[in-house]
Amino acid sequence: PRSTLFPYTTLFRSTWITMDNDQIFTYEHLEAVAANCTSQTFRKLKRIMSITDRDIDDLAPFLLEVAAGNEGDGQNMVKELLLSRPQITPEAYEAAVANGSEGVSIIGMLLRHQIPKALDLDRLLHVTARNAVCAYPIWTKIMLHFPDWNPDEHSLAAVARNAKTELLESFLRDFPNVGVSQAVFETAASNESCGNEMM
Repeated sequence: PRSTLFPYTTLFRSTWITMDNDQIFTYEHLEAVAANCTSQTFRKLKRIMSITDRDIDDLAPFLLEVAAGNEGDGQNMVKELLLSRPQITPEAYEAAVANGSEGVSIIGMLLRHQIPKALDLDRLLHVTARNAVCAYPIWTKIMLHFPDWNPDEHSLAAVARNAKTELLESFLRDFPNVGVSQAVFETAASNESCGNEMM
């Protein structure tokens, strides 16, 4: 029989829903669609699985963590999930800043919606710096919301190791009190994409 129930705890990952045509869909199917497909496909699967808006309210924080990394239609997917005004986890932020095609728009939406109390800016910077496509505009948006953040030498080293020169220049300009030690120079030199330019 078709099930209209969808569990609301972490136990839902082992629960399945049987369809009229004997197909079986699990939470993992919904998660995979959120991570890789269009928002239209996501809505279609929700209808097939008889998932209500209330179910999505409970699932949205988990689905946001994968949808924010969707490089094909992540912006629309995140926009749809944010309609239920879910709690946003630091993991969703990390997925957004790593997204090379839609990260700028997604991080903007997340920042406007909610900033988690447990958000670790140093960790977020490390992830952002590895985004070879749009680290600079993503980090610029983030810094607008954290004008009092005080990074340290480790933060600068993360930028020097992974980022493009544009982000490093911005970092040095915005945080002139962060010392550029010998260790930071050596880290910049090891940057395979633009180490010479950074030096």
